[in-house]
Amino acid sequence: MNILLDMNMNKQIIPRRFSLLSLTVKDVPDNYATEQFFMRDSYKKNLKAGMYYFNAWHKDSSPYVQEFFGENISVQAIVGKNGSGKSTIMDLVIKTINNFAFCLYENEPKDNALQEQFPLRYVRGLFVELRFTKENVEGVIRCSDRYLEYQYGEKVYNWDVLDYRKKEHELSKREKIDIARTFFYSLVINYSIHSFNEEVYEKDYCYGGETNHPWIKALFHKNDGYRIPLNLNPYRSEASINMIHENQLNDSRLQAILITSEANQQQFIDGYRLSSIDYYYNPDHLLDKFSINDLPPSALSDDKLREADMRHAAILKCFKAALKSRNSYAFKILEHYGYCYAGEEGGMEDDLRVYCYLYIVYKVLNIVATYPSYRLTMSKDSFSQLPKDWEKSIMRMAFASEGTVMKGRIWEVMKDEKVLERLVQDNSHITLKIRQVRNFLKKYHPRPIVTDALTKDGPIDYRTYFAHLGVKYEFLSLDMLMSWLPPALFSLEILLDKYVQKKDANGDKSLVKQNARPIPIRSLSSGELQYIHTLSTIVYHVKNLQSVDSPGRESYNCINLMMDEIEMCFHPDYQRTLVNKLLFSITSLGLNKTCGFNIIMATHSPFILSDVPKDNVLYLKDGECVNDEITFSPFAANVNDTLHQSFFLDNGFIGEFAKKRIRSLCDYLESDSIAKRRDISEFEWTDETIERFIAEIGDPLMRESLYMAWARKRFKNDKFAEYRWHCQRLEELKSEADKTD
Repeated sequence: MNILLDMNMNKQIIPRRFSLLSLTVKDVPDNYATEQFFMRDSYKKNLKAGMYYFNAWHKDSSPYVQEFFGENISVQAIVGKNGSGKSTIMDLVIKTINNFAFCLYENEPKDNALQEQFPLRYVRGLFVELRFTKENVEGVIRCSDRYLEYQYGEKVYNWDVLDYRKKEHELSKREKIDIARTFFYSLVINYSIHSFNEEVYEKDYCYGGETNHPWIKALFHKNDGYRIPLNLNPYRSEASINMIHENQLNDSRLQAILITSEANQQQFIDGYRLSSIDYYYNPDHLLDKFSINDLPPSALSDDKLREADMRHAAILKCFKAALKSRNSYAFKILEHYGYCYAGEEGGMEDDLRVYCYLYIVYKVLNIVATYPSYRLTMSKDSFSQLPKDWEKSIMRMAFASEGTVMKGRIWEVMKDEKVLERLVQDNSHITLKIRQVRNFLKKYHPRPIVTDALTKDGPIDYRTYFAHLGVKYEFLSLDMLMSWLPPALFSLEILLDKYVQKKDANGDKSLVKQNARPIPIRSLSSGELQYIHTLSTIVYHVKNLQSVDSPGRESYNCINLMMDEIEMCFHPDYQRTLVNKLLFSITSLGLNKTCGFNIIMATHSPFILSDVPKDNVLYLKDGECVNDEITFSPFAANVNDTLHQSFFLDNGFIGEFAKKRIRSLCDYLESDSIAKRRDISEFEWTDETIERFIAEIGDPLMRESLYMAWARKRFKNDKFAEYRWHCQRLEELKSEADKTD
């Protein structure tokens, strides 16, 4: 995979050396051996107490070791058989970070409705230490059941979760931001259907939250502005992954990357290039976000507008009416963005432009109700007087005038906090879709040739779309291109062309197109889609994290990328190239210029492990670290050696069925009596079945050895016949060699 991208390549790389160092797992102390802690040792499963180092940074601080994978990048691997403790290590790291996040953010109003329903919960009975180094300063989280200590350099913070509401535990917003900036953000990717199943965590002994939900449920959060330093991907609801939604998200994330790749005549997806991105005008996607209950009572008096098929017409009609009133919330929101609705008589206000206005109003209200940096901060008394579902009812403001919704409290707070002024100046991922609409309005003029192309003639490909707007997308950086993509009023379909590398008559290699018609991205194989999802998810979240780096918000300049079951669905060649492509994606996009990366992978793949030096591998066997027993380095090693030395395949490299069948044949050939042969073998062997079986064996040395053993047994009393058979076999081998040549 060759990536392009012009992400300010001249920008100086800021030192952000970051790595997880170790996880120390402790036994539950004897004084905690009460009934409530009876099962807490189950967190460790079969993992033994001890210290588990993730790399050699603790013993070698040389720049060569720390920059082996590139500037500001560290790569680690955890290997071992199933049940050795790989996922348990990952799980304990997640639990530890979760507890730290609880201590930092629980003693305050929830960020959004989802967090109010499923708030963070503290996992009790955890006795671990998680160490990391960031910018040459060591940090550590120490969990001892209800007590948590966070230390970064000389600064130490302590919490007792049972008393966390005490005054001495309260931190100011500034203090929380400062603590967050010393920490790192963990992005966890695991597509296994058996992972992160809520039922597995239901019996975990937790504290916090009014509901008894599994603590892990709070970590599939969305729209928190990357405040809580931990996110699990993909999003799961009731232990299920909505792949339709995931595919839609993936398509949206891929747009800018694929367009920029194609502009530079490069491939983001191996073997494929972008053919087109087709856009379909689809305002229903916006209108479906509103309920008929959001409309003013006057609209509901029209029985026709109550009908389901007339709801969208009612929404448009009511919004136009709101835009004509200077006292409406919609008018005031749009005024801050420099828009003034002139009505149909103005000649410029076609429905497409009105839908753009509606989207801006919707997005502003949605951000106010959702994101912690904008969520309305009222006094406790004022907040308690609002409806519990005020986040949903706030959408009524799109159609209402001041003072008609919730007595104007929300609007007054918005004005006091200068929410709209902050939104206009916000260039983070939070306001990206607003910027897309605003950029569209800058260039869009409702000329029939343009309006019809966009709304009636569709679909319209991305080249034509940008041509209508007069935008030279080929010269835009990735960040700028993302802000010029079509607004959310358009749905999309990504189409690809498949290419293979072929040699011409002169031996020169070139890419040759294979398909007659463009290939929809959804029709790719599951492994290809999995590969694309993984890479695009990483790029998407990292870009968003980098976009919220401002003094008034929690932000993280180091990312801990945790990937369990990473090779799932991948062909060995995808496994072989995964680490390189991941690193190339990070460096080519310039993500490591301002951000430090620690990549930790739990894997069963020798191809992935061959890209990781021995000092960066945690070897597990029967729940213990066995690094001291490993002298072999998997880096650039032979796959068979890696399988034997690093994956503990003590019983050989062939399938167990094949091994059992071959051992049966050997026993048969080595026995003297027919009676004995029948006793020792569960298989029936005859000359015909022996010959056909041996011919199936792929290893040439094993195959010929068995042929010779069979010949000795078969021609035991006829040496001349055995000689003739060997001559015949020799001729067969010569013939096979000639065919190969």
